[in-house]
Amino acid sequence: MLNITFNDRTYENIPENYSELSLGRFMKVSEINQADYKSPTQWTVELVATLIGCPADNLYELPFGDLNSLLEEFKWITTMPDKKKVKDIVIDDVKYVVKPNTQLTTGEWISIESFLTDDMKNEKNFHLVLAIMLRPEIDGKIKPLENVFDEIVERANIFKEKLMIDKCYGLIQDFSNGARKSTLKISRASSIQKEQKEAN
Repeated sequence: MLNITFNDRTYENIPENYSELSLGRFMKVSEINQADYKSPTQWTVELVATLIGCPADNLYELPFGDLNSLLEEFKWITTMPDKKKVKDIVIDDVKYVVKPNTQLTTGEWISIESFLTDDMKNEKNFHLVLAIMLRPEIDGKIKPLENVFDEIVERANIFKEKLMIDKCYGLIQDFSNGARKSTLKISRASSIQKEQKEAN
């Protein structure tokens, strides 16, 4: 983590790479659409201000040379994180286990899809999707999905704050890219059994 001082103010705990970037801050960065800005520099300033946690106006006051020096610290954001395959994640001594797409129940699929737009890229709800896909392990088993929405939101908010994006980016991408294609498929290992009766 970095501490950066400019304009007589110090900003602390600034991520230096994706392993230090929380899901919540990544979501904020993802919502900054370059098409909304006429100036590439203005878009870049918005990204960096979000990573630092300061108003963009604070960066507008910097001499352009100082801004370029500052941008050197954030070159890593120009490439996306690796799509790591993870089976579980530990946060505050709690083990959260990934429930594979093929093992999600129909109800869980419906819950996830209700949080996402048709193009499966609703960054504002990534934490809620992950709260359904990543659940605590209790006695070696994945905890069933709660019926109380507030409990899902509570876990989702923990993820926003404490789950680093390098741990979950691959999971988000795998789901986003494959969810629509797999919803109508039933695997050979499905619990659905089909019995064919012979005609008399």
